[in-house]
Amino acid sequence: MAEITLAVTKRVLDYAKGDREKERQIAYSSPSADIAARLGSVTRQDHLSLRLGGRITLIVGDRGAIWRAHNAQYAEDFDALYTFLARYPSQPMRFLCEISK
Repeated sequence: MAEITLAVTKRVLDYAKGDREKERQIAYSSPSADIAARLGSVTRQDHLSLRLGGRITLIVGDRGAIWRAHNAQYAEDFDALYTFLARYPSQPMRFLCEISK
């Protein structure tokens, strides 16, 4: 199964507060070789669905970050993961994942 590293940076935590909540983002890096090319081809018009741990689905529409603004339909999952990662600012965590679209 594929893997990816996720983190919420201190900089994003400081910036994306209050009215800027939709600008929250989860940085991603070090995708395993089997998904790296597909993640590298993501554009604003060509998103993909990333399923983490077989439970959480998020939309990736940017190279390097998963934005809350792209995840309106998955806002609860995004917010839960963001809150969890924010407990450990700028500390990367590795997740099993799969591309579902």
